[in-house]
Amino acid sequence: MKKILIIEDEKLIRNNLRFILEHNGYYCAVAEDGFEGLEKIKQFKPALVLCDLMMPRMNGFELLAEVRKLPDSINVPFVFITARADEKDKREGMNLGADDYITKPFNTTHLLETVQKRIALAEKRNEVQLVTTRANAFNIFCTISSHEYLTPLNSIINFAEILVAENVGVLPKRSINLLQHIEYSGKKLYRVTRKLFWYITLVENAQHPWQPKGHDNVNIQQLFLQQFEVIASTGYSAVLNMETKGIDLFNYKHTDVALMAGELMENAVKFALPKTTVKVSFETEGELACITVENQYNGPQFTNANITRLAKDNTDDNWQGAGLGLYLLQSWAVALGGSLFIAGNGENFTAKLLLPRAL
Repeated sequence: MKKILIIEDEKLIRNNLRFILEHNGYYCAVAEDGFEGLEKIKQFKPALVLCDLMMPRMNGFELLAEVRKLPDSINVPFVFITARADEKDKREGMNLGADDYITKPFNTTHLLETVQKRIALAEKRNEVQLVTTRANAFNIFCTISSHEYLTPLNSIINFAEILVAENVGVLPKRSINLLQHIEYSGKKLYRVTRKLFWYITLVENAQHPWQPKGHDNVNIQQLFLQQFEVIASTGYSAVLNMETKGIDLFNYKHTDVALMAGELMENAVKFALPKTTVKVSFETEGELACITVENQYNGPQFTNANITRLAKDNTDDNWQGAGLGLYLLQSWAVALGGSLFIAGNGENFTAKLLLPRAL
């Protein structure tokens, strides 16, 4: 039930207003002058204030000026009810933040329409402000957290790479393997963290988080080979069959392409049957580069309809993972003017990624 505060020094009008509004489903409180009205606003927290203009001790203009100083009431709709409604009074009231005027003697229908309209507009305005505030909070969180999380992860990855490079043939093979696992785990955590930040931007802010263009020319064959070697080094036994023909992408951001290539290759290698072949091929379709990844697996059927935003959307117990990476990969491709097609019949899996050759 919406709460309305009526501030009116004439008892008959005050009671009449209260009767009309309560009879139409509103909960009302009343005050006889501006001083009492100011205290009632602080305590009652109304959804709308109906206020007489000419009152003893504190008139309506003076009251409105005080109300707009209160942080909790700065956006509360304030409607004057007055016999004085010339242009000078209206302009003064609007300058102070009044929302509307109702002229005495008032019409009941007009009164109710004004009250309903002003409350609805205030609620809509508050919703927009809440969404904006939430979006700003997420942007701040992503900006700060992205740096705070990803910077130390980069250090872990880089230090592990240096230790492996400097100690091959020096440390026992087991120690090198452990360092490689640290490097891989760091890269995987980096990808997961980056994916979560991208997901927040996509879902909460309804915008894609990727720069439309970069300054890098990317050899995708070399990039996919590097991603396969990193993933395979952690113990997966799949064999890579990659065409020698490669395609360059122009004006891309290298880190974005590397993350997405890693996502596609990790899905292909991780779910492939042991010691089977993961095939990667490259071709052009007009102005698009086409990357096709195929493997053999044992699991449920899978199509683009199964690409979901959250792990809870996947109800098949036989399917591992959240599918978040494929959702982001598809969103990334579409944002750049490409597409992602996937299909799995329970035995063979195919992913076809189409990207513009140049941005």
